[in-house]
Amino acid sequence: EKGKLQLEFEALLKEFRDAGWFDEQHKKLLPKYPKRIAIITSSSSAAVQDVIETTRRRMPSVELLVINTSMQGDVCVDDVTNAIQRVDASASSRGIDAIIVTRGGGSLEELWSFNHRRVVEAAFLCNTPIVAAIGHESDTSIIELVADHRASTPTQAAMVLVPDKDELLQFMEFSNSRLNSGVARMVDRCESVVQRLEQLAQASLSASLHALSLGIAS
Repeated sequence: EKGKLQLEFEALLKEFRDAGWFDEQHKKLLPKYPKRIAIITSSSSAAVQDVIETTRRRMPSVELLVINTSMQGDVCVDDVTNAIQRVDASASSRGIDAIIVTRGGGSLEELWSFNHRRVVEAAFLCNTPIVAAIGHESDTSIIELVADHRASTPTQAAMVLVPDKDELLQFMEFSNSRLNSGVARMVDRCESVVQRLEQLAQASLSASLHALSLGIAS
Protein backbone atom coordinates (compact mmCIF):
# COMPACT_ATOMS: atom_id res chain seq x y z
CA GLU A 1 0.00 0.00 0.00
CA LYS A 2 1.32 3.43 -0.90
CA GLY A 3 2.40 5.70 1.90
CA LYS A 4 0.63 8.90 2.82
CA LEU A 5 3.37 11.13 1.37
CA GLN A 6 3.40 9.25 -1.92
CA LEU A 7 -0.37 9.65 -2.26
CA GLU A 8 -0.07 13.34 -1.44
CA PHE A 9 2.72 13.69 -3.99
CA GLU A 10 0.59 12.10 -6.72
CA ALA A 11 -2.36 14.34 -5.83
CA LEU A 12 -0.19 17.46 -6.06
CA LEU A 13 1.32 16.22 -9.31
CA LYS A 14 -2.15 15.84 -10.83
CA GLU A 15 -3.27 19.23 -9.55
CA PHE A 16 -0.34 21.12 -11.03
CA ARG A 17 -0.43 19.13 -14.27
CA ASP A 18 -4.14 19.83 -14.72
CA ALA A 19 -3.44 23.53 -14.06
CA GLY A 20 -0.92 23.50 -16.92
CA TRP A 21 2.06 24.43 -14.78
CA PHE A 22 4.26 21.80 -16.45
CA ASP A 23 3.42 22.92 -20.00
CA GLU A 24 6.24 23.91 -22.36
CA GLN A 25 4.57 27.25 -23.08
CA HIS A 26 5.56 28.40 -19.60
CA LYS A 27 9.23 27.45 -19.97
CA LYS A 28 11.63 30.37 -20.38
CA LEU A 29 14.69 30.10 -22.60
CA LEU A 30 17.96 29.71 -20.75
CA PRO A 31 20.63 32.37 -21.42
CA LYS A 32 23.28 31.25 -23.90
CA TYR A 33 26.12 33.17 -22.28
CA PRO A 34 25.26 33.96 -18.66
CA LYS A 35 27.60 36.27 -16.78
CA ARG A 36 26.24 35.72 -13.27
CA ILE A 37 24.29 32.77 -11.86
CA ALA A 38 22.67 32.55 -8.42
CA ILE A 39 22.83 29.16 -6.70
CA ILE A 40 20.16 28.51 -4.09
CA THR A 41 21.55 25.71 -1.94
CA SER A 42 23.43 24.97 1.26
CA SER A 43 26.83 26.65 1.08
CA SER A 44 28.42 23.65 2.81
CA SER A 45 26.92 21.00 0.52
CA ALA A 46 28.62 18.75 -2.00
CA ALA A 47 26.10 20.03 -4.53
CA VAL A 48 27.44 23.58 -4.48
CA GLN A 49 31.01 22.31 -4.82
CA ASP A 50 29.98 20.33 -7.91
CA VAL A 51 28.46 23.45 -9.48
CA ILE A 52 31.50 25.59 -8.63
CA GLU A 53 34.02 23.07 -9.96
CA THR A 54 32.06 22.44 -13.15
CA THR A 55 31.72 26.17 -13.80
CA ARG A 56 35.41 26.83 -13.19
CA ARG A 57 36.32 24.07 -15.61
CA ARG A 58 33.92 25.15 -18.34
CA MET A 59 33.95 28.97 -18.12
CA PRO A 60 35.86 30.57 -15.23
CA SER A 61 34.59 34.03 -16.17
CA VAL A 62 31.02 33.16 -15.11
CA GLU A 63 30.35 34.58 -11.66
CA LEU A 64 28.52 32.44 -9.11
CA LEU A 65 26.48 33.95 -6.30
CA VAL A 66 25.79 31.35 -3.60
CA ILE A 67 22.59 31.96 -1.61
CA ASN A 68 23.06 29.90 1.56
CA THR A 69 19.70 28.22 2.19
CA SER A 70 18.37 25.44 4.37
CA MET A 71 17.58 22.58 1.99
CA GLN A 72 15.87 20.22 4.43
CA GLY A 73 13.73 20.33 7.53
CA ASP A 74 11.07 22.61 8.97
CA VAL A 75 12.55 25.92 7.78
CA CYS A 76 13.37 24.73 4.27
CA VAL A 77 10.07 25.75 2.67
CA ASP A 78 10.29 29.33 3.96
CA ASP A 79 14.00 29.57 3.17
CA VAL A 80 13.78 28.33 -0.41
CA THR A 81 10.60 30.30 -1.18
CA ASN A 82 12.10 33.52 0.16
CA ALA A 83 15.42 32.90 -1.59
CA ILE A 84 13.76 32.44 -4.98
CA GLN A 85 11.63 35.54 -4.52
CA ARG A 86 14.52 37.71 -3.28
CA VAL A 87 16.87 36.68 -6.05
CA ASP A 88 14.21 37.16 -8.71
CA ALA A 89 13.28 40.61 -7.39
CA SER A 90 16.91 41.79 -7.49
CA ALA A 91 18.02 39.86 -10.60
CA SER A 92 17.94 42.84 -12.92
CA SER A 93 19.80 45.23 -10.61
CA ARG A 94 22.38 42.59 -9.65
CA GLY A 95 22.93 41.26 -13.16
CA ILE A 96 21.72 37.73 -12.39
CA ASP A 97 20.98 35.86 -15.61
CA ALA A 98 19.76 32.54 -14.18
CA ILE A 99 19.10 30.62 -10.98
CA ILE A 100 20.10 27.09 -9.99
CA VAL A 101 18.15 25.43 -7.18
CA THR A 102 19.95 22.27 -6.16
CA ARG A 103 20.75 19.74 -3.46
CA GLY A 104 21.91 16.15 -3.25
CA GLY A 105 19.78 13.03 -3.07
CA GLY A 106 17.54 11.87 -0.28
CA SER A 107 14.33 10.13 0.65
CA LEU A 108 10.87 11.40 -0.26
CA GLU A 109 10.63 12.84 3.25
CA GLU A 110 13.98 14.63 2.97
CA LEU A 111 13.09 16.13 -0.40
CA TRP A 112 9.48 16.90 0.48
CA SER A 113 9.95 20.67 0.77
CA PHE A 114 10.48 20.80 -2.99
CA ASN A 115 6.95 19.48 -3.54
CA HIS A 116 5.45 22.09 -1.23
CA ARG A 117 2.92 24.41 -2.84
CA ARG A 118 4.72 27.62 -1.81
CA VAL A 119 8.07 26.50 -3.21
CA VAL A 120 6.51 25.25 -6.44
CA GLU A 121 4.54 28.48 -6.88
CA ALA A 122 7.62 30.64 -6.25
CA ALA A 123 9.50 28.74 -8.97
CA PHE A 124 6.56 28.92 -11.38
CA LEU A 125 6.10 32.69 -10.93
CA CYS A 126 9.83 33.46 -11.08
CA ASN A 127 10.74 35.72 -14.01
CA THR A 128 14.40 34.66 -13.96
CA PRO A 129 15.15 31.36 -15.74
CA ILE A 130 15.47 28.50 -13.23
CA VAL A 131 17.32 25.20 -13.51
CA ALA A 132 16.35 22.74 -10.77
CA ALA A 133 18.41 19.71 -9.78
CA ILE A 134 16.97 18.14 -6.64
CA GLY A 135 18.29 14.75 -5.60
CA HIS A 136 19.70 12.21 -8.02
CA GLU A 137 18.46 10.94 -11.37
CA SER A 138 15.91 8.60 -9.81
CA ASP A 139 14.43 11.34 -7.61
CA THR A 140 11.67 13.60 -8.88
CA SER A 141 10.32 16.69 -7.17
CA ILE A 142 7.60 19.01 -8.41
CA ILE A 143 9.84 22.09 -8.45
CA GLU A 144 11.88 20.35 -11.16
CA LEU A 145 8.76 19.94 -13.30
CA VAL A 146 7.78 23.61 -13.12
CA ALA A 147 11.36 24.85 -13.52
CA ASP A 148 12.48 26.03 -16.95
CA HIS A 149 14.90 23.12 -17.10
CA ARG A 150 15.30 20.00 -15.02
CA ALA A 151 18.80 18.61 -14.46
CA SER A 152 19.54 15.17 -13.05
CA THR A 153 22.49 16.31 -10.92
CA PRO A 154 24.09 19.57 -9.71
CA THR A 155 26.92 19.00 -12.20
CA GLN A 156 24.47 18.71 -15.08
CA ALA A 157 22.71 21.88 -13.91
CA ALA A 158 25.98 23.78 -14.33
CA MET A 159 26.67 22.12 -17.69
CA VAL A 160 23.25 23.15 -18.99
CA LEU A 161 23.81 26.82 -18.13
CA VAL A 162 27.55 27.36 -18.47
CA PRO A 163 29.09 27.22 -21.96
CA ASP A 164 32.31 25.27 -22.47
CA LYS A 165 35.21 27.59 -23.30
CA ASP A 166 37.05 24.86 -25.21
CA GLU A 167 34.03 24.19 -27.43
CA LEU A 168 33.62 27.92 -28.02
CA LEU A 169 37.29 28.26 -28.99
CA GLN A 170 36.97 25.35 -31.43
CA PHE A 171 33.86 26.91 -32.91
CA MET A 172 35.60 30.28 -33.25
CA GLU A 173 38.59 28.66 -34.95
CA PHE A 174 36.28 26.76 -37.31
CA SER A 175 34.29 29.92 -38.06
CA ASN A 176 37.50 31.90 -38.63
CA SER A 177 38.77 29.23 -41.01
CA ARG A 178 35.51 29.28 -42.96
CA LEU A 179 35.56 33.07 -43.04
CA ASN A 180 39.13 33.12 -44.35
CA SER A 181 38.27 30.53 -46.99
CA GLY A 182 35.20 32.51 -48.00
CA VAL A 183 37.22 35.73 -48.26
CA ALA A 184 39.89 33.96 -50.30
CA ARG A 185 37.26 32.63 -52.74
CA MET A 186 35.69 36.08 -53.01
CA VAL A 187 39.09 37.66 -53.73
CA ASP A 188 39.73 35.04 -56.44
CA ARG A 189 36.35 35.76 -58.03
CA CYS A 190 36.98 39.51 -57.89
CA GLU A 191 40.39 39.07 -59.51
CA SER A 192 38.81 37.00 -62.27
CA VAL A 193 36.16 39.68 -62.85
CA VAL A 194 38.81 42.42 -62.90
CA GLN A 195 40.93 40.45 -65.39
CA ARG A 196 37.90 39.90 -67.62
CA LEU A 197 37.01 43.60 -67.46
CA GLU A 198 40.60 44.51 -68.32
CA GLN A 199 40.48 42.17 -71.32
CA LEU A 200 37.18 43.66 -72.49
CA ALA A 201 38.50 47.19 -72.01
CA GLN A 202 41.68 46.36 -73.92
CA ALA A 203 39.69 44.79 -76.75
CA SER A 204 37.35 47.78 -76.87
CA LEU A 205 40.28 50.18 -76.90
CA SER A 206 42.00 48.22 -79.68
CA ALA A 207 38.80 48.24 -81.72
CA SER A 208 38.39 52.01 -81.21
CA LEU A 209 42.00 52.67 -82.25
CA HIS A 210 41.56 50.47 -85.30
CA ALA A 211 38.41 52.32 -86.32
CA LEU A 212 40.16 55.65 -85.76
CA SER A 213 43.11 54.61 -87.91
CA LEU A 214 40.79 53.56 -90.69
CA GLY A 215 39.10 56.95 -90.55
CA ILE A 216 42.39 58.80 -90.80
CA ALA A 217 43.57 56.64 -93.66
CA SER A 218 40.44 57.37 -95.69
